[in-house]
Amino acid sequence: MSSSKNTNINWITVPRTGEKEYQSYQKSFFLDRAVDKAVIRFESDCVCAVFVNGEFVISGTGRYPERVNCHEVTSKLHRGENTIELLLGGHYFQGFGREAKKKRGFWLSQAALELSAELADQTKLQIPTDDSWMPIDLEEDLPLLQTMQVTRAEYDTMWKNAALWQETDGCGPVIAKEVLSVVGQEYETYACRKREYVVPCTEIVFSERGSDECTLIADMGRTVVGYVEFAYAALSEVTVTCQFDVSEQLEDFLLENELAGTVKRLTTTDSLDATEHFYRNIRRRAFRYVKLTFKGEMNGFDISGLGVRLCMFPEKAKGWFSCSDEMLSRAWEVGKYTLHANKQQEYESCPRCEMLFFAGDGAVDALVDLYAFGDCDMLNTSLSIKHEESANGISKSRKFNRTVWQWDYFAWRIICVYNYYQLTGDRDFLERHYEEIVGNILWLTERMNDRDLLFQIPAFHSTFSSTLIQVDWACSTHRMGENVFLNCLLYKSLVCMSRVANDMEDTERANQWKDMADRVKKAINEKLWKEEKGAYVDGLSEHICQDANTFAVLFGVADEDRARQTLATIKESLWSEYGSAMADADLSNGDLRGGKRTISPMMSAREAEARFRTGQPEEGLELIRRVWGTMLRKGATTFWEFSPNNETQRWTHTCHAWSAGCTYLLSAYVLGVRPASADWKSIVFAPRPCDLKWGKGVVPTSKGLIAVVWETGADRICRFTMALPREIKLCEDLPENCTVEVIRY
Repeated sequence: MSSSKNTNINWITVPRTGEKEYQSYQKSFFLDRAVDKAVIRFESDCVCAVFVNGEFVISGTGRYPERVNCHEVTSKLHRGENTIELLLGGHYFQGFGREAKKKRGFWLSQAALELSAELADQTKLQIPTDDSWMPIDLEEDLPLLQTMQVTRAEYDTMWKNAALWQETDGCGPVIAKEVLSVVGQEYETYACRKREYVVPCTEIVFSERGSDECTLIADMGRTVVGYVEFAYAALSEVTVTCQFDVSEQLEDFLLENELAGTVKRLTTTDSLDATEHFYRNIRRRAFRYVKLTFKGEMNGFDISGLGVRLCMFPEKAKGWFSCSDEMLSRAWEVGKYTLHANKQQEYESCPRCEMLFFAGDGAVDALVDLYAFGDCDMLNTSLSIKHEESANGISKSRKFNRTVWQWDYFAWRIICVYNYYQLTGDRDFLERHYEEIVGNILWLTERMNDRDLLFQIPAFHSTFSSTLIQVDWACSTHRMGENVFLNCLLYKSLVCMSRVANDMEDTERANQWKDMADRVKKAINEKLWKEEKGAYVDGLSEHICQDANTFAVLFGVADEDRARQTLATIKESLWSEYGSAMADADLSNGDLRGGKRTISPMMSAREAEARFRTGQPEEGLELIRRVWGTMLRKGATTFWEFSPNNETQRWTHTCHAWSAGCTYLLSAYVLGVRPASADWKSIVFAPRPCDLKWGKGVVPTSKGLIAVVWETGADRICRFTMALPREIKLCEDLPENCTVEVIRY
């Protein structure tokens, strides 16, 4: 057995002046005993593909710092000689990389990697990147530059908390016979489906061939995330240009529209060597349609096996939901897939465009993950990444700054940390993030006025404009002044901080924040409630907004009477047959996000939850049918960021994780299984079947699978049967004319 002479992990920096973008470096090592478990972690600021013994593992995007890829590679190692190869490229957006190369005069790639292995005799092997890695086919006489070690602080945060991509075969959880006795063979078939690694295209929807150029457009059937690959034959070198859709509509490739810029940034061009027979585009992309343009000698050129090698986080366990309303069953499954397409090494908000973790989105992502896949561990990883202030909600400085333009994300980060701690009871996690969220709450409270409220001001954008388009999640310039939505988030953040401060034995500040929360709640009710409108309204515009009134109910700002009244006002003022609008008036924004013209699936999920929680389950279920049913009728295969409030229009960004909330709602409120304490030590069973004749589902937990089935008989009695792990305590909250039989296992 051999290992590196140096166990420090180093950033290796590779410059090259030639036209060739990619360069490979390789490390060989010998194993004389079996491997129990092996994991590769790597980070890069370039496109960086990893191969073990010639087998492709995954490609890093290099899209922002501190994103660590963590993959199990146990099965890829063997006794004898082994190799790890790093293929280092340029920028994630190939065009940007070429521009940088032109300005610098050279390509520049940087990566850090570590292989950690536990051997059969309990010894450990570590192989990091260092100056012993050898170049493969180096075209230029340039040295390998070692710039710096990966710092201990960096290693202990992201490297320690990176989400592990495990080598499961997708066979799903071990299913107890008691679970199958409740939900039947149908669930076993569903849960034990083999994971797909390569998905073939479903149809070639366009093809045109000439003597020196060939173009085709392939349809994958729905949004996929991964690497385009195909086998080919060629008599001479051919170039391939790949263009990827953004809006999931074929017209993106046929028309010049507002998405052309994004499509251009995602475009790649590579050379196909006549001596090779296989191509893989190692820049991860999310798309439904891909347009391939081949240029060169087309005589004797052919491709076969066109498909996508998927790059979607493996499923640990599988939740499930089915009921007598086929549309709801389908909505649950599409919501699950929408989140899955956004699960990489962290939660992404949209794999096509943004590809970043947003703290506000994470609050929804974690809940869907809990019911669809059995845990929300990826929220830990996502919160460990420190990047753009506007997205991640990290207060880097409490100094006065007029350029900060999304105040709500500071609050969402606090709420995400609190929610994860409540769901898991992970004390180490809380200690790691506590001072960070203390900084966030101080940033927010130091901006309160003498009326105990936040006053939203325009963000300073440039010398010529003081108003930035996006000042909240809805990208609205209308939400100025004492914004109800923002102040409800302030109240919720103070409540969360008071509770976690008590757990951290920070009693003095816990009491301060509780007192401030009470003052903010009082101020919202005294100053932002309009009795004549029967709703909370923003201080300057007096629009009735969905988010403001939903969160006033959901966070407990409104008392019981006002909660009932404001939900009635929302229904009267905002509901249409397509869902619940964002406001009672048109708010002009460039992309029509604002106001009555647009439905927000994310905020509609919150409104539906508020209705389930306040004794209006029929309205909650009806809202799910209108919002997600409309998208499905319009042909959605993943759920959209927003949905136009009409019968025909589609939204351009068509795979957005924050819109998957219907999956959470159907499991948590219709099926009725919700955790009552951390780590599923106890649950509340409060099903609300409403008008559904039958239903069944499975909730995966750390203690085992919870299975539920119900059916309404001719006597109008709804009978539930539940399979429940013995160690989970049960509290029942059944509607009238319902019974439940609990099978312990």
